[in-house]
Amino acid sequence: MRIGSDNGKIIGFAKGGPLESYSLPTTIVDKNFGRENSVFMEPIALTMGYWGHGGGTNLRQALHTVAFERGYTYLTSLQLREVIQNRLDRGKNIEFVHKFNPQKLDYYRVHLE
Repeated sequence: MRIGSDNGKIIGFAKGGPLESYSLPTTIVDKNFGRENSVFMEPIALTMGYWGHGGGTNLRQALHTVAFERGYTYLTSLQLREVIQNRLDRGKNIEFVHKFNPQKLDYYRVHLE
């Protein structure tokens, strides 16, 4: 994500790839691992000062769109439990796959549509 124009200062990015390309913690058992139908999104990086202005949402949605266009059915990632729960409460198509300690990141899955 750049500010102002295509050549503007980079203020954030989202990165991801096939789930099978990532080494998940051994405590996570994802039923889709090996099915080549899921993309894993690494935590979004957004420059401090730009948080809360929709940049993270835009980056996440852009990765969702690219993953769907490339034929993936699911997007998985790690996020704070409170954030996942807030998305669930707003009716988002998201599910907990593995809950860790409440102060840690939880593993979730989104069905791409």
